[in-house]
Amino acid sequence: MDGNICIQSTAPISPGSSGGPLLNNDGSEVVGVNFAKATEGENINYVIPAWRVKQLIRRHLSDQPKIPADGVWLPAGARAKG
Repeated sequence: MDGNICIQSTAPISPGSSGGPLLNNDGSEVVGVNFAKATEGENINYVIPAWRVKQLIRRHLSDQPKIPADGVWLPAGARAKG
């Protein structure tokens, strides 16, 4: 569950679209979250799959189910397998 997984997309995205949703063909479902664009080539982008985002959110809520009294959440970063 801790592996970093991404998919490559060829959907055109604008600069600054990191963190924005990637939708399916008819726009009815979010399939992932855009997080990087290749510096060379056209329309080469990388996406965190929606199912992986859901896993990370569930893990974070399990690790820290209540809002901290001091308002400081623990970081919920993805860790590379290895």
